[in-house]
Amino acid sequence: QAEVGFRWLVNSEGHWNYVKPVAPGDVSGAGRKAYYHGEKFQLFQRADAVVTYVMGEFYWKVQVGDLVQTSDFIKPPEMLSREISAFQPPPSEDGSWQITTEAAHTEGEVNWSHGTYMPPADVAKAFGLRNLPRGRGVAPTQPFRHAGVYLTWGLMLALIGLLGILFITIAPQRKVFSESYALAWPPTGGDKVEVIESKEFTLESRQNIQISAEASLDNVWLGVHGDIINQDTGISEAFFVDIEHFSGTEDGEYWSEGSGQNYTVVSSLPAGKYTMRLEVLKETGTGFRQPGRLGIVVEQGVPRWGQMFLFMFLVSILPAGVGVYHWLFERRRWSESDFGGE
Repeated sequence: QAEVGFRWLVNSEGHWNYVKPVAPGDVSGAGRKAYYHGEKFQLFQRADAVVTYVMGEFYWKVQVGDLVQTSDFIKPPEMLSREISAFQPPPSEDGSWQITTEAAHTEGEVNWSHGTYMPPADVAKAFGLRNLPRGRGVAPTQPFRHAGVYLTWGLMLALIGLLGILFITIAPQRKVFSESYALAWPPTGGDKVEVIESKEFTLESRQNIQISAEASLDNVWLGVHGDIINQDTGISEAFFVDIEHFSGTEDGEYWSEGSGQNYTVVSSLPAGKYTMRLEVLKETGTGFRQPGRLGIVVEQGVPRWGQMFLFMFLVSILPAGVGVYHWLFERRRWSESDFGGE
């Protein structure tokens, strides 16, 4: 087995990092950024540390009283750590060590190391331990465990989009019925229901049905209650379309609402011969102009973008919740930083 050199397990607040030395030439950058193997790391914290106890083997000279400046740069689950040695005067009479500003800024040997977050369960398994204490808070290198949902979410959105575009592109949209009907109006205005029986038309199975209504309206509302009736079975499907157009002048400004046309969509029906029974409710207002005709169009296989966007919205609910949790997770991480993620 090849020798791997020095390695460390570093524990901080119950969180573990597997650390190895890094050649200084492999790291570049300045200020709050460091680059290692092309990856950018962001400065998380700085500190001054003093050696108060030594035990074990080291590949550099170390002794009690040594002072180092430490800087930790993170890219979870990884960390780059820099240590710069500095001169430290002997301990005081009571044996304590005081880190002085002058010593902290006297640069000496520079050492870099690279750490990777190691779950406590992996540490416990490696050493045959039980009940290893859980880490406190969010560690600088602790990865967000649920980040994989973003890739799944993106793939699902792409799949829904591609399928939606495919179905809409190849949808056999066709007009199966189109007719215009003359409307009778009472001489003095008011409301009236007019019943219209349509001609026969043919519907295909497994295709949605769009019914459109249009009339030239001016301060008039029309409601079309309809039934699509199967001529063989007598089974019917009800629908309703309302159309309106109102306009006027208020405080010298013209206003308008409605367009005189509207549509509704019903689910597919069994293939066969159908007719429609239309009940047209005509409601008039002051200064109305009576529309002379009502146009009815029936189409099948009409593209419906709304369904695709609805599916996209539904599959986005869980990832959105994960995203909020992720944001809170990062806030907790950077709340422990000296630099707040800047």
